[in-house]
Amino acid sequence: MRPVEQLTAHYQRQEDLLWRAFVEESPEIHAAGRSLSAVQEQLRSAIFEQGHRDPTIIDLVDLPDSSRDAVAEATQARADVAALTERSAELTRHAAQALVKDGLSLRDVATVLGLSHTRVQQLLRDSVRPDDPPESQP
Repeated sequence: MRPVEQLTAHYQRQEDLLWRAFVEESPEIHAAGRSLSAVQEQLRSAIFEQGHRDPTIIDLVDLPDSSRDAVAEATQARADVAALTERSAELTRHAAQALVKDGLSLRDVATVLGLSHTRVQQLLRDSVRPDDPPESQP
């Protein structure tokens, strides 16, 4: 298996309001356009035309100081929410398992957790992995 190629794409908005972009590792690959998304698409096409096959592309957008911190903060907040959502699902699954083990019906588990009984069924089904050994019967 060959290693995945990594390229760094730099994007800058110019005074003429056009976006200009280039690939750090191959400066001959460049693009320009009125919107960032259009320039990204052009640059990716140019990368492919230059013979690069399925590289990992790191997009670096040069932003004004006035907005760079706000974008970083918003990006971090979205990552935090995603992590909390995953942790919440994990804890809810664990709670559903504990409640069922304590003898509550699926409908009662759903009421306690504030979920539908269908969602509780999904949580419990998703918690059993095919490679997990079955619990031994007494």
